[in-house]
Amino acid sequence: MTRILLWVVIIPAVLGSVYDGSSSDLTEVPDGIPTDSTVVLLAQNSISILHTDAFKDLSQCTELDLQHNKVASISRNAFRGLGSLQKLHLNNNKLTDLRKKMFYGVYQLKELHLENNQISDIEEGETFEGLENLEYLFLQGNQLKQLSTRTFYYHLDNLKELNVANNQLLVVSEGTLRPLRNLEVLTLSNNKLILLGPRLFAKQYNLKKLDLSGNGFNKLESDEFQGLTGLEELNLRSSSIFLIAAKTFEGLDALKRLFLRGNPLKKEQDDWFGHVSRPPLQLEFTDTEVSCYALCWLKKLERTRQVTWYQSAWPRCFWGVVWETMEDCPGEHVDLQTHQPIGREIFHWAVIARLC
Repeated sequence: MTRILLWVVIIPAVLGSVYDGSSSDLTEVPDGIPTDSTVVLLAQNSISILHTDAFKDLSQCTELDLQHNKVASISRNAFRGLGSLQKLHLNNNKLTDLRKKMFYGVYQLKELHLENNQISDIEEGETFEGLENLEYLFLQGNQLKQLSTRTFYYHLDNLKELNVANNQLLVVSEGTLRPLRNLEVLTLSNNKLILLGPRLFAKQYNLKKLDLSGNGFNKLESDEFQGLTGLEELNLRSSSIFLIAAKTFEGLDALKRLFLRGNPLKKEQDDWFGHVSRPPLQLEFTDTEVSCYALCWLKKLERTRQVTWYQSAWPRCFWGVVWETMEDCPGEHVDLQTHQPIGREIFHWAVIARLC
């Protein structure tokens, strides 16, 4: 019997201006990438180091994908030559810190993915120097414990979205966001934040969406959201909040959606919005924990015809159920599918109030 041995060689594919070296068992950036490549795909390999001038001849490249490698070290000037690069994917690697001028040379970069690494430190001052055109920065799923006043110090004037969710943030210093004058979306969810600071959001007039869910604030002070005059959505779900000070949301005249579900609100108070010109279009909270003060506030709006209806958002068996008035909402909670009573100690009824 004759045996035939077949050797399988994986050759990166070149499709037009797209160079695809994904899943090719590469341990370093390969030589010979066509110089006219506009998209370079090197994802799902075993590249651990990006050496100096690794991409020096790729002046036409607009997207570089290095996600799901083992990149732990980026040499100085590793990205030199990538003058046209707009998207850089470095997520799901093994980076532990970001150093000064690490991204030097990618002046046209608009989107930077660094999520799901092991980043615990961002060197202050010049880490993001030269990224004047950056619009999207993703840092979620790392190990950052603080953001200081000089973390985003250099030239991020055009940044629109910053995501630092699922880190270990204890502190976001006052002034951290000051250089980010055009920020529209900020996600700080699932961290360990306790305090926000009175001027953290000062002059963030363009911020439209703020996600602070999954933190441990306990109490919201009346001055914590000052400056967010353009904010449209505020997510404070599951943040251990038991007290909301009077006029906490005053000045948030553009607010359309406020999410408060999953907080142990217990202390009675009212006048959350102070002299806001109009309340949010959509308000979500947990009925059994809110006690009477939020309900009384909603009833006041109901009497003045500012509330048009209520809709249950949780638990699932009540999802979508609509009531015209607070009195129509169920007092005794029964599972609509099993018709069995739901114990009040485990029942959390989230209300979405649709306001005029």
